Amino acid sequence: MLFMLIAFTLTACSSDDNESENNNPQNLPKRTYRLEVQAQQGLKTRALSLDQTGKILTPSWEEGEKLGVHTWFDNGLYYEPIYIGTLSAQETGNPTTFTGDVQDQPEYHYQMSKGTKLLFVYPNPTSFGHVLSYDEGYDKDGRPINQDGTIGTIASAFDYATAKAEVDKITENNDKLYIMLKGGNKLTFKNHTAIVAFTVVDENDTPLLPAKFIVNGKGLVKTYNILNAIQKNIDPDQQDIDPYTCFYDGTSPTTYQGGLEISVANPESPIYVAMANKYDEPIDYSFFVSARPKNNSQLFSYECKMKANLKPGTFYATKLKMKKVDQWDN
Repeated sequence: MLFMLIAFTLTACSSDDNESENNNPQNLPKRTYRLEVQAQQGLKTRALSLDQTGKILTPSWEEGEKLGVHTWFDNGLYYEPIYIGTLSAQETGNPTTFTGDVQDQPEYHYQMSKGTKLLFVYPNPTSFGHVLSYDEGYDKDGRPINQDGTIGTIASAFDYATAKAEVDKITENNDKLYIMLKGGNKLTFKNHTAIVAFTVVDENDTPLLPAKFIVNGKGLVKTYNILNAIQKNIDPDQQDIDPYTCFYDGTSPTTYQGGLEISVANPESPIYVAMANKYDEPIDYSFFVSARPKNNSQLFSYECKMKANLKPGTFYATKLKMKKVDQWDN
């Protein structure tokens, strides 16, 4: 059974209408701009919580959560990403307001002006070149973290979403510059992951308590890196950004080696996993679990397979019936 998460939009406040023009790309000063956006509808991201049935996922923003803001620089060979600032959620809830400053980058001979393309990213890469990935995410203090099967970890580091926008004009008010976006500052975020709640049992429907959980399959995302994706000579006006690299992209059966591995934090709860199918087609996934049956202290090895087409921005809850096998992990 699948449950669609609700898309969200952002709307910005306005200032006065004195538009700043930029016609000289050389020797530019480094200007700072205020950008304010407001989330108006239900979100696909952030503080994810389940209802009592475990089947409905309710998201909202938390105060202090951040969006990274980027633009592109065409250096003649590829479109180079420029990290220009951060927007922070001003309060917890839904809707909420995001506010922050972004800056020109004169070393790129770049200055904000009408037509500048912007990319908003969650989770926020804190600096140029910062990689956020499924097997190594980062917490708010920059410390590496892995998926651990919990909703909280997914919400903070693995629920990837992006939105593109275009600057309509720059306005000035009380000696401060403000960015106005084309279309009235309305953005639609695209989610790049599905969230799956796996309940694990053996062939007799006896609950299993996993210590290690591994999934592998064609197109399963290993790394999400929006910055590298921009560098793939992709014109942001012409096509979508592909921020993915895969664990495995062949046709032969997959094994536990090289798959998405989770050290389970709470074995008595369903295992929540952020997954992304790079291809819009059913995929054969292989699952490998090191687990003990309930009321048993000994660990055994189990495996099973499942075919699914996991849609980004979608929540699924499913049961995995695992078969005991000879130890697959030495």
